[in-house]
Amino acid sequence: MKITKSIIPFVAAFTVHLISILCKWESITFYTKPFLLLSLMAFCFSNTKFNLTIFAALLFSLLGDVLLLFQENNPLFFILGLVAFLAAHICYIIYFITTKKKEGNSNWSALIILTTLAYGIGLVSFLYPKLGDMKLPVIVYAATICTMLIAALHIKANKYFAIGAILFVISDSLLAVNKFYLSFESASLLIMLTYGLAQAFIVIGIVKQKL
Repeated sequence: MKITKSIIPFVAAFTVHLISILCKWESITFYTKPFLLLSLMAFCFSNTKFNLTIFAALLFSLLGDVLLLFQENNPLFFILGLVAFLAAHICYIIYFITTKKKEGNSNWSALIILTTLAYGIGLVSFLYPKLGDMKLPVIVYAATICTMLIAALHIKANKYFAIGAILFVISDSLLAVNKFYLSFESASLLIMLTYGLAQAFIVIGIVKQKL
């Protein structure tokens, strides 16, 4: 009951945020976005012991969210946001690999690794002609998030991590296509829907892991 109640602020903020995107209420969208990660951080650490790696992942994600709010004013904010999320993914990688080791699982699936790498390479190849000066940053970011997905998919006892990581890849793929290849009308809604669910599933997985 406590866990269910403590996630209500996130569910409420996430719902309002998605509605504000759909209705084009820009001011509400702007102010509700940072609250998504703040409410997830509160949910996480009110139900588990403090973990520095996860705290850093969520904090960097929050920083990335805030920076991307200002990307229309200056392209530098997009780069800084990308760096913040890169740091968040590295923290998630560390946590997932540590969790995998705690399971006593030393196996790595060649099928999972090759399939994930094929997707990452395919997406970057598709976007490559449109990336301009962003080629190297996007390649590094794609490699990092693919590594995060590979690590999450190897945790056998907790499927929340895998679902969250898959949704994260979908969200970032939509963002990349919308920004670099072809802008589409429902992009903002779909990107935030998959992103919010991705972070929520990962945090719920962390809470379940500690119970």
